[in-house]
Amino acid sequence: MATSDELNAMPLEIEFRVRKRLGGWQDAHHAIGVTTAGHSLSILTSIKVKAGQKLLLRLGHEGLALTDIPASVGHVEKRGADFVYHLQLDLAQLHDAGRNSANRVLRILYARLQPARVR
Repeated sequence: MATSDELNAMPLEIEFRVRKRLGGWQDAHHAIGVTTAGHSLSILTSIKVKAGQKLLLRLGHEGLALTDIPASVGHVEKRGADFVYHLQLDLAQLHDAGRNSANRVLRILYARLQPARVR
C-alpha cells in the first residue's frame, strides 16, 4: 500500500546486480519500479534475492542515469511468480562528493515522477 509521500517508480529504468558469495558482482538484471520515497525503492522482478543481500543499482529516466548505487534488500514479498523487494539505498558508502552528486541526481529523477496512488 502506497503512502502519500511515495512516488510511482514505474517510469524509472532499473537494473540491479547482486553481490556474489565470494565477492564480485553478477550480471545486471532488469526490474520494474513500484514505488520510491527518499532513499528507499520498491522493485518487482522474477530474480530471487535474499533479505539483507547487497545490490548495486542503476536508475535512469530519459537520458539521465545514476549508476553503481549501493543498496540492500529489506523486506521481501512474493507476488505470484515474481518478488517485490523493498530496497534501502546506502549512499553513506559513497565518498562525500559522490554522495552529494547522487542526492542531486536522485532529486532530479524524483522530480520527474508522479505521486503513487494511495489506497
